Amino acid sequence: MKDHESFVIMSHSDPDGDSIGSQLALASALGRIGKTAKAVADDRTPVIYRFLEGSVHVEPPSAGATADVVVVVDSSNLQRVSGLDSIGGRERPILNVDHHRSNTEFGRWNYVDPEACACAEQVYSVILELGVELTVDEAANLYVGILTDTGAFRFPNTTSRCLRVAADLVDQGIPAAEIARKVFWEKTPESTHLLGMALSSLEIIDGGRIASMVVSREMSRKAQASASDSDGFASYTKVITGVKVGLLFRQLDGDGVRVSLRSDSGVDVERVARIFGGGGHPTSAGCVVEGAIEEVRERVIGEVLRLLHLRDGQR
Repeated sequence: MKDHESFVIMSHSDPDGDSIGSQLALASALGRIGKTAKAVADDRTPVIYRFLEGSVHVEPPSAGATADVVVVVDSSNLQRVSGLDSIGGRERPILNVDHHRSNTEFGRWNYVDPEACACAEQVYSVILELGVELTVDEAANLYVGILTDTGAFRFPNTTSRCLRVAADLVDQGIPAAEIARKVFWEKTPESTHLLGMALSSLEIIDGGRIASMVVSREMSRKAQASASDSDGFASYTKVITGVKVGLLFRQLDGDGVRVSLRSDSGVDVERVARIFGGGGHPTSAGCVVEGAIEEVRERVIGEVLRLLHLRDGQR
């Protein structure tokens, strides 16, 4: 970063709190050491993250067409990077900053740390290494990344280092309680309406070990909901006593279905996501599968059943 002058910072499609927070904080810090850095994305920033400083300045990928270096944050592979091909990003040097175990190390430079609770934890380290102190806004952006990827410090990736980094971010003067409220408790009427329909689709199978919910295009249409209005719905499949694996199937505008998988620490759902070309973490993974939603649901549940039965046989 010290050896180059201009950067375009990209992440995966369907951005989440970690990808957005990491992009915004890194772009800001690079700008403060005299570099040109732009956070870009094909997808709009979800409503719940638009309170973050810099979110309104996320530009389309074309804005980074002439940058010296492409920085990809929070993406395990290039296939998930939104807008990369439109600027010829594969032909330019790539810095890959990511915390997914399934990362393919696609960059010229790879800072991949599966022990990090979030990409935001890595960006925190990068900013300190650049020799600049965090601003309050950068700290807030990084805190959102850590808060969302740890499920408000409830997931198994909540390590002591993660908590120390979060404490340092709070020490910068960020409004931690307000951030948590905005991210987890402020929902649009459309999102609340959609959640009600999604919960009505809940099915529990395999003796109570698997819970499945569906968000169909028809549900989204009735609720007048956007794609980001279903953020966080997958967590509702794991609050049920006895459920080991929770699944959310969200129908996309095309032929695909986005599958979100959640599990207990003893069930590695990333193995299932990888079968369908996705990835993630052992307890939180995802993939996009082509096909009708019922067909996709049947295929994915079949693989989850195989995973659970294999686990049963190893006991």
